[in-house]
Amino acid sequence: MTDVSGSGGPEQASYTRVAVALHWAIAALLVFEVALGLNMEEARGTAKFVVFQLHKSVGITIFLLVLLRIVWRFHRRPPLLNVTGWERALALTVHGAFYVLLLALPLSGWLIVSTSKIAMPTLLYGTVPWPHLPGFASMAEGARDAWLEAGEFVHFNLVNLLYLLVALHLAGALKHHLIDRDGGLTRMVPSAHIGAWGGLIAAVAVATAALGLSWGAETAKPATAQVQPPPASVGLPAVPSPISERTPESSATPAPKETTEADQEVPSWVIQPGSSLRFRTSYSGEAIVGSFATFSGDIVFDPDRLDKSRVVITVDLGSAASGDGQRDETLKGGDFFAVATNRNAVYRAERFRKTGTDRYVAQGTLRLKGVTAPFSLPFTLHIDGDTATMQGSATIDRLTWMIGEGEFSPTADIPATVAVEVAVKARKR
Repeated sequence: MTDVSGSGGPEQASYTRVAVALHWAIAALLVFEVALGLNMEEARGTAKFVVFQLHKSVGITIFLLVLLRIVWRFHRRPPLLNVTGWERALALTVHGAFYVLLLALPLSGWLIVSTSKIAMPTLLYGTVPWPHLPGFASMAEGARDAWLEAGEFVHFNLVNLLYLLVALHLAGALKHHLIDRDGGLTRMVPSAHIGAWGGLIAAVAVATAALGLSWGAETAKPATAQVQPPPASVGLPAVPSPISERTPESSATPAPKETTEADQEVPSWVIQPGSSLRFRTSYSGEAIVGSFATFSGDIVFDPDRLDKSRVVITVDLGSAASGDGQRDETLKGGDFFAVATNRNAVYRAERFRKTGTDRYVAQGTLRLKGVTAPFSLPFTLHIDGDTATMQGSATIDRLTWMIGEGEFSPTADIPATVAVEVAVKARKR
């Protein structure tokens, strides 16, 4: 983005190295950013999160570099081009519009992220936290939706305007170099050999665009390759309607129920490190594997005294992790786990039946997001002295517990059934 006039600071005979570096850095990032935007429309599943996060990071980077470019422009006045009349007016209009657009594009994108229904944090390049615009989080839903629509309208149309400005900018630069031969273009190229540099610039632009269009494609492949569908033989029968309405749940982990006198002869068990609780689902055809890092249990169980056995498992929903920070924050939001009001999920089982050698089914209820509904868990159990090893798996209907509401409730992108896998190592008290 060359300048045709300047203000402040001494006029320069040619562009400074800082101005040249900023110009080409912004140009390269802009090509990459546009390609990422096109990629984001087509990406699915895990790749969409990856591309979206990088798109935000590059947009903020362009925003900061443009601010620096403006400051530098006033510090070091750019050289004047030998243009008059309508050409000067057009050049001033194009360059002024460039500055406005390169600030408005990231600002409108920032507005979209800050008003989105998906509460997704921004981490620049996965490391540096970037805040949302203030005031929108506490805004009424209707007003926030109106701002979201405005941001999307502006962002989309500014991209179309960007294409026009780039075409005018390139046409003007080529006219000055090929027709007027006033040396204007060479002042923004690090060498007088414009032919060689022109080829290099074109090659970099093509490579940058190709990189942006393909970014994230490889990221989605490992998840697809490593995930196996849940066993067809393990499933949950149709779940009846929830037996309680949503109610806020304390975020504190319930204290384990003390063993009563009637339970004294039934051993209790303590969950050991190495236990795991995992879930498997998919988004737009891309497999997602997640787990809960924090869960506890009150386990009283004896294969010979099933009538006296009981289990209470408490899961910290805020500890959900699926390998993508943005997605994990979305899972904690109101459309999914709503951890702000229902931090814990609680599974209670007091009925057990034996189905084979070391094979059982626990029949109980799962309270999740303020909804309590029946849930049965088939499992295998092996007891060796004071050590027990349990493995179980089942599928649940996420819609029963209102997991994935609003725009996430249709099952075209996220299936209704979610596979749950439990592996517990426990030691007798």
